[in-house]
Amino acid sequence: IACFNIAHGRGSGPSNWNGEDAETRENRLKEIAAFLRAAELDIVVLNEVDFDSTWSRGVNQAEFLAREAGFQWRLEQRNFDLSLPGFRLAFGNAVLSRHPITAARWVELPAAARWESVLAGQKSGCVCTIEWIDGRSLRLFPVHLSYRSEAVRIAACRTIRAEFDHQPTPMIVAGDFNSTP
Repeated sequence: IACFNIAHGRGSGPSNWNGEDAETRENRLKEIAAFLRAAELDIVVLNEVDFDSTWSRGVNQAEFLAREAGFQWRLEQRNFDLSLPGFRLAFGNAVLSRHPITAARWVELPAAARWESVLAGQKSGCVCTIEWIDGRSLRLFPVHLSYRSEAVRIAACRTIRAEFDHQPTPMIVAGDFNSTP
């Protein structure tokens, strides 16, 4: 099990609007897929994944990476999804799995401000159940916590912690915590 913040597939570029062509973006995604394939992972949590966004040339990056890296199951958890004529922004987290994802439930995490969640999206999470080896299952909570506010990160961790209570199925929390240990 691993996590990878793919930074919208832009590589080390400072902006999603840096003018790269579709071929450059696709080659970068192919490099990520080759890395995931070579690592022989069972489950990958991806952060900063675009789902048909204009700035990533309309590619659903989770779908592309799942196909190219050989993951049969995929879960998309969108933090922001806006469509206007000729413009689309949709991004969030994704889970790629070689084992069946049998259930999923969205979990709202605290926002820094109400206006921000409406205008720019909100860091949220999703608890999914994955059928594991020998009929056992595990729960996975992919996260991408706020980088700007420690108070918001702590509040989010309290929400995540509540997901552990009274649940017999083991749960793994993985992703970009934007925080030191």
